[in-house]
Amino acid sequence: MTEEKRQPETCIVQPAVHRKKKGPVAVIPNQILARRDLALLAIGSAACLRGVYLAIAPFGQLDRYFTCEFEPEEYRNGRWEEKLKRKLEELTAMAGIGGVVIYTSCLERIYDKDFAPVIHEVSEASGVPVEVLWRGALVSPERNPFAYLPEVLKAIPDEGKIFTPGHRELPPLQTDFAGIARLLQPFDTYNFLVDAGGCTECFAVPDEEVDTFHLRKSRFSNLKAARRWKELLVDRLAEDYQKKGEGKLCCLMSSVIPEALAFDFKDILDELQSRHIPAVYIPSNGRKSSAEGIAEGLKVLAGRAGDREVDAVYLWGACSYEGIGAEAKDRMIRELGRNYCPVFCPDEERLDTWKGTRPKMNAAAVTSALPLVIEQEKQGIPYRLCFSGRGEATDQGNVLLIGDPVITAGMAGDRKKSIVRAFYADSRETEAWYRHTLALAEDHCPGISHAVCFRNRTELKQLVEKADVIYGERLFKEVLGDDWKGKQWKDMDESLFSSGIEIVQDNVN
Repeated sequence: MTEEKRQPETCIVQPAVHRKKKGPVAVIPNQILARRDLALLAIGSAACLRGVYLAIAPFGQLDRYFTCEFEPEEYRNGRWEEKLKRKLEELTAMAGIGGVVIYTSCLERIYDKDFAPVIHEVSEASGVPVEVLWRGALVSPERNPFAYLPEVLKAIPDEGKIFTPGHRELPPLQTDFAGIARLLQPFDTYNFLVDAGGCTECFAVPDEEVDTFHLRKSRFSNLKAARRWKELLVDRLAEDYQKKGEGKLCCLMSSVIPEALAFDFKDILDELQSRHIPAVYIPSNGRKSSAEGIAEGLKVLAGRAGDREVDAVYLWGACSYEGIGAEAKDRMIRELGRNYCPVFCPDEERLDTWKGTRPKMNAAAVTSALPLVIEQEKQGIPYRLCFSGRGEATDQGNVLLIGDPVITAGMAGDRKKSIVRAFYADSRETEAWYRHTLALAEDHCPGISHAVCFRNRTELKQLVEKADVIYGERLFKEVLGDDWKGKQWKDMDESLFSSGIEIVQDNVN
């Protein structure tokens, strides 16, 4: 291969979202899948895997896109090898497959992993060639994936096979930092993602909103530069703050890369404070869901109630990105307004209009709002749940409600029989977070934690097979393809999970 280029060690600050997508994640996956005999196996963090999903979805090739996400401890204890081996064995055993391209991320460069032994073992046993395309924000400057892609494809002989697995997988949930960034948009804060540079490919901000989306990010020129974060990051961040955020609260969040490289956010905050920049860090690592990120953001910014009493009910979480449309939100406000004082939605207003206040009562519309209202209940502020669809699921037969557990609890109402509430969590950690959070709200809404969790398409299909009527976001329906046919599907308002993913149905039954 061509000798790798040496790059200067720098850090720059730039907008986190962009309109024209011409980078590796937006282009290369579809160039690989133009070969009808290949499977694309992406590895790395949820942000990377979702970013590739977004790029492939409009081109009808999701049936040949597969993922294998590794936890940090799996990189450290060596279990990643067995996990990768199992996935490759599964893929190479599929009918019609001509080869597998492993699409790496920055993490594999950071942890310095060697794929050769696993690849050799699986290829020798199956006779199916497997190649690796190294890429990622910390890799691309020195090892341009556009330049190496022809060599990778040439190494897999094209024998004219047609690989058609027959179904597509669910995408990873939107990341915690993406949820935090969306939460912060109305608050008039200076928002900064500490990142290597490429993790925001998972965002799906509409073109018309790109210029007004308030989020900046760091980009390091290479891995050596990222390891020098103590020297390079804060100076660039402070310079950008003076230009873009002067006088505003600086809200920091993190992708998976700072966690892998052990960035110390306490040190970063201390350095910013020494420069008279007011700053907070909202705990995040790019491996949790958007709901978990939003919950962390609310706790950091509003967890401690102020002393200034306000004669109002604060309704938290009644937002479009949470899957609650304008009509449902208006209905909730009217319902609260009939029984209580004026209703105010803080998460749609500037931070300085409500920070430091103490409402008469809180109301939570979704699970991500529960940690905040539960915390403030300990400070003497009562709360209640507010449902966007009370008793809405009155259909005959077996009904399946897919969505946020608070939303589906309202839809189910008092109905106990022939109804199943389900939510999607793509990791054990996210499922555990939901279970723990919902259990804390049982005293306010008995049975709210009685929801089924599904982790993948297979488990979703099993739930759908038992139902006559399904309520859920259209992306679940599109992923299932024909597997929901014969049922009645009622679309629910879209959340961050579905936002921006438009699936073309051409190549899958």
